[in-house]
Amino acid sequence: MQKFKEIVVTICQVLLWLTFLFGINDPGLLHTRPPESLYSVYAFLIDPIYSVSSYIIQPVSWMAHMMGLYHPEKIGGWFPMTSAVKFNAFMGTFGLGAFFKPSLFAGAIIWWVPLTSFCVSVFSWGFSEFYERIRNWAWNIIIEYAFHRKKARVYQEVLDKKTADLERLNNQYRVLAEETHTLKDSVITDELTS
Repeated sequence: MQKFKEIVVTICQVLLWLTFLFGINDPGLLHTRPPESLYSVYAFLIDPIYSVSSYIIQPVSWMAHMMGLYHPEKIGGWFPMTSAVKFNAFMGTFGLGAFFKPSLFAGAIIWWVPLTSFCVSVFSWGFSEFYERIRNWAWNIIIEYAFHRKKARVYQEVLDKKTADLERLNNQYRVLAEETHTLKDSVITDELTS
């Protein structure tokens, strides 16, 4: 179970980070892809990754909707994506605009993806903790149950042995009582004259 969980989490993380890496340079996320773009040529590989990732990020986007963080009318804002130009302008307010030039990000920075990746990591850790606790609890119950069953079986075996011993002693007593009665009769009664 643990191994299966690790494989699923790893696949999710790989898909999410591929989506993120493709997304920050994919012009098709904000505008139409140019026909000569690498993203147009390999769309048959990239688009399925986007599609699968869109299902993985559903719980996070739902939570953001519920918390009021997602505003569809502000598609270029911080949620769910930021255009390269807006990101550069935002970083410029911190004096970091030179390190985040729009030319680095032809498309958008998709904030759902790293957020979902973080949530998957937290969920994975939480699942591992929960799994370990449940497994230990179940294991203790199984051990306790097996111990009680074994103890009950041992008690039953001892009881059966004692019962068999008492039965044997009772039979021996009966045989000895009959022999004693026979001997008593033979001592008192003469065989010739009765």
